[in-house]
Amino acid sequence: MADYAWHSVAHEGVDYSVYSLTEDPAAPLVYVLAEEATGVILARALAGAGVHLATIGGTDWFRDLTPWPAPSPFAGQDSYPGEADKYMQRLSQGIVPAIEQQLGLTPAWRGLCGYSLAGLFSLYAPYRTDLFLRVASVSGSLWYDGFVDYMQKSPLTALPVKAYFSLGDQEAAGRNPVLSRVDMLTQQAEEHLRLLGAQTVLEMNPGNHFVDIVPRLEKALRWLIQ
Repeated sequence: MADYAWHSVAHEGVDYSVYSLTEDPAAPLVYVLAEEATGVILARALAGAGVHLATIGGTDWFRDLTPWPAPSPFAGQDSYPGEADKYMQRLSQGIVPAIEQQLGLTPAWRGLCGYSLAGLFSLYAPYRTDLFLRVASVSGSLWYDGFVDYMQKSPLTALPVKAYFSLGDQEAAGRNPVLSRVDMLTQQAEEHLRLLGAQTVLEMNPGNHFVDIVPRLEKALRWLIQ
């Protein structure tokens, strides 16, 4: 028997999965930028946590999650289109209301969690909307051209109450000069939000960018909801 209730919400031709780890409609709701298979694992791991989890898949990773056009640091890869503002509007004005209205949820607070470019997007969200008061950038792509500088110079729409950061301890070890700055830039991003008054943590995990993705997401969620 599952330790959660599963719901499917259709919006604009996409089905979104919601895992209720509680029957309380006012319990916190964390949106995870991931596919359904990841949500199933996270819901099982977090049984008893007293929250709702919604997995938001169906994104065009490079288009929807990047904040502005920028070159790719990877040889042979096209530049990033940078249409996160469009997707942020779709998420905040379409997907989130659809999920909460269809399921009758009135969350005490909302969180947003993502890995890699989705972690970048999660950290960008408080600059564009006040919906998400707890955010997690898990192995976030904070090497993205100009992003940390943008954070330091731009006003927040809402200061996150909690902001989680993590990296693999080998993520900056390669020869790519852009990716090698990710440790320093993540530290700067965490420090910036902490000095503004957010409760923050920067956690280092063993391995490179592609190790233990779902367990790293689980650790982030546990910290956000504790």
